[in-house]
Amino acid sequence: MTENIIGDEVGKIHEAWSLIGQGDLARRWKISVRTLQRWRADGNGPPFLAIGAAIRYRINDILAFEARMLRGGDDA
Repeated sequence: MTENIIGDEVGKIHEAWSLIGQGDLARRWKISVRTLQRWRADGNGPPFLAIGAAIRYRINDILAFEARMLRGGDDA
């Protein structure tokens, strides 16, 4: 039983830190990589990690950013 609880917690941590690159995020949102670059330079967009020359985004940060950008509809 304890192994399941520990496994679940590790899974949650792994999910929270799952990373995608700027190309994948650009495809997800159907925008250009250049737009993401401009947003970073302007201090806009979701938080990101700069690991060497690589830019990565945490999935949880992307989902939170999308939730903040949600407009209209019954839930807004």
